[in-house]
Amino acid sequence: MASLKLHICRDNKTDRVMSQHVFEAALISFVEAMNHLGLTETTVSIYSSEILAHQELAFKGIGRFGIIFQGVKLKWELHTKVCHLRSEDLELLNRFQVEYHIELDEKAVAAHSEEDAPGSISSRGPRLPWKLLRDHKIPTHINSMMIFGNNQYIKDIVEVAKNYSIKTIHLNPIDDLVTIPPKLALEYYRKAYYYALDRGVEVTGPWSKVLQNYRGQKTKVLNLPEHLTLDVNSDGSCYISLDRSGTQKLNLHIDGLMMFFYSGGWKQLCDEVVSKNDLACNGCKIKEYCFGEAIEQAREDLGEYAHTTSYCEFYRDWISFLTRPIFLRRSREVELLSVIPEKHLGAFSIKLEEAIAFLSIRLWPLDKPVKVLISEYHEELLSSSRQYFLPEWTKATTGKGTLFHKGPRPTPHMIHELTHVFLYLKGISLPVWFEEGVCEWLQNPEFDRTLLIDSVRKMPLSNLPDLLAGKTNMISLDQSKPGSNSLYIQAQAFVGDLISSRMHMDLSQLLLECLVNPLDTVLRRKTGLDAIELLVRFEARISEQGSLK
Repeated sequence: MASLKLHICRDNKTDRVMSQHVFEAALISFVEAMNHLGLTETTVSIYSSEILAHQELAFKGIGRFGIIFQGVKLKWELHTKVCHLRSEDLELLNRFQVEYHIELDEKAVAAHSEEDAPGSISSRGPRLPWKLLRDHKIPTHINSMMIFGNNQYIKDIVEVAKNYSIKTIHLNPIDDLVTIPPKLALEYYRKAYYYALDRGVEVTGPWSKVLQNYRGQKTKVLNLPEHLTLDVNSDGSCYISLDRSGTQKLNLHIDGLMMFFYSGGWKQLCDEVVSKNDLACNGCKIKEYCFGEAIEQAREDLGEYAHTTSYCEFYRDWISFLTRPIFLRRSREVELLSVIPEKHLGAFSIKLEEAIAFLSIRLWPLDKPVKVLISEYHEELLSSSRQYFLPEWTKATTGKGTLFHKGPRPTPHMIHELTHVFLYLKGISLPVWFEEGVCEWLQNPEFDRTLLIDSVRKMPLSNLPDLLAGKTNMISLDQSKPGSNSLYIQAQAFVGDLISSRMHMDLSQLLLECLVNPLDTVLRRKTGLDAIELLVRFEARISEQGSLK
């Protein structure tokens, strides 16, 4: 559906302040035009970035006209870089559901610091009412530009959004997209998209609009381009813009605005733009989903139709990436979701079935199927598992009874990861370090004693009581690379020694007893010592003997 938008902005040439009369005349004329076009809802965007008088005017206009005016519902947006809000302003924003859009550039975001004065980006930068907006629950959005290659910028802007409960960041396309190969641009967008999504911040932008069109919104009122905008200046002059760049426009005055609509002048301009898009999009495989959005975006950034190839290629790749089919396979033991076709999962499926069969014998049969989700990229692995700090080399992780796996090549640690799932599905809760030891020991009951001694030299066992007590986690103490992790070697050796040398009991029996009693209670009943006391003796044996005998 096409949207009509009214921009209230200052005249950049004369720098004059818009009068209340001009503001009201523009709004009334615009609503009449809406009625004539048969539309019942529109957006009024008020840009009050530099002149405080505009802010006063904006609030007066919102207060007078409210939401419903002559049968047309007005949605209000306030776009600003600097705005000093008063308590009465906040009440008005709440009453009329005004959305607050904060315009940020790269410099402003990078300067942000929690140590700065409340409500500011930095002590040197512009003051912004972050805390007031958050505390008064004003719908707030951040509008910013993607900066290609600046990963810290994305992290900073997401952190700002998290700190002030801002749910949406609108990221405009990177300004030099036309000079960047579409594949590289897509990779950067993808990482930014998932980085924000992982942290509970929604990312919107022109690429998400294409996706919305793809998902079924395939009709447009009046066959208009995405925006029909009326820009009004302080002297009452205005122009109709049929795209966001303003390259297709007609200069008017408010007094002649209705004549333009009644005469059908708007229809002629629309036809010109649509015919150009049809010509440019001829033969495009996503034409019915994009509606020329890629070309409109190129024209917004570049001001011309030329050099749109990169934009179109990017959008085609973006749609292909976000709309990949999901393959589902169900059995009594496995519920598998994968973005990778099942025909490429042969080796993975075999290893998965072998690992489940082994654990069903070694521990207990499954009461419910194991959920498995196979992603293609590291960011997808993080997003699906909600574990944000996994290193790039991670192939698999688990969470809440689900195995999350990257790619179709099976991880050699399949039994380890599935042991976590078996314990979760059974409802058994163990200290993190001890659980990791169980998983490692089931994966490989024969540990290398030389590696164990070396790992104790690198990281003394005195670090481990906090892990057993649940005061810290494995990741915070992990100093090693995959395959030579000191903590995992020590945990594996401790659990293996405990089970084989001291307890003389079946591992599954020990774990099942932890369903009703804490681990320390179970261990004290069997050995007379709790986990930390057993750990101290384990360390002493290693230190005195140089090995386990």
